[in-house]
Amino acid sequence: MAKSIPFRPDLIKRLKDSAVAASYLNAALEEGDDKYLMKALRNVAEAQGGISCLATAAQMSRTTLYRTLSGEHHPKVQTLRTIMDALGAKLSISPIKGKTTATLKCAKKAEKTVPRGRPREATRA
Repeated sequence: MAKSIPFRPDLIKRLKDSAVAASYLNAALEEGDDKYLMKALRNVAEAQGGISCLATAAQMSRTTLYRTLSGEHHPKVQTLRTIMDALGAKLSISPIKGKTTATLKCAKKAEKTVPRGRPREATRA
């Protein structure tokens, strides 16, 4: 049987390129799994100089950064922004392909139940 080749060293080498790192993080974000995104952030951090370096750049303690990227906690958006900024990246929002409207289904139901015309005056008893 042929020996397997570890992929991690090659991944870390590729993630040193900021464009590759951005694509990698976007793919992780699209997966929709927070743990996967946190693992991807850890991999990019390692490629870009390590957790200690990222913690310094993000003005966070290493412990806080490790905890944030553990996948066991749900970081605040501001924390993610700080980390992404330190990595030279940003979070962004784009429409989902194939979706043509942003109106929520419950909003459409509410529109149907709203009475039209003048409101009735309350009757006196």
